[in-house]
Amino acid sequence: MREEITPHDLKTIGENCSSYKSGDFSSSLSRGIYDDEGVSCRTCKSWTGKKCTMDAYDKVALNLGIIPEE
Repeated sequence: MREEITPHDLKTIGENCSSYKSGDFSSSLSRGIYDDEGVSCRTCKSWTGKKCTMDAYDKVALNLGIIPEE
């Protein structure tokens, strides 16, 4: 995974990811940060803040041409 992940990348990948599951942000602090984000890796239950626990981020990003094939 490349080091610079932009919010736009996270949104594009989340919108195109078949593994996307809306997160349950019970704290108002978390909800306030991502309220306007909609579908995005950052609002997905599988996103840890740095990586996808479902290993979907790299697959989707590669398919969309966001990251180069190594």
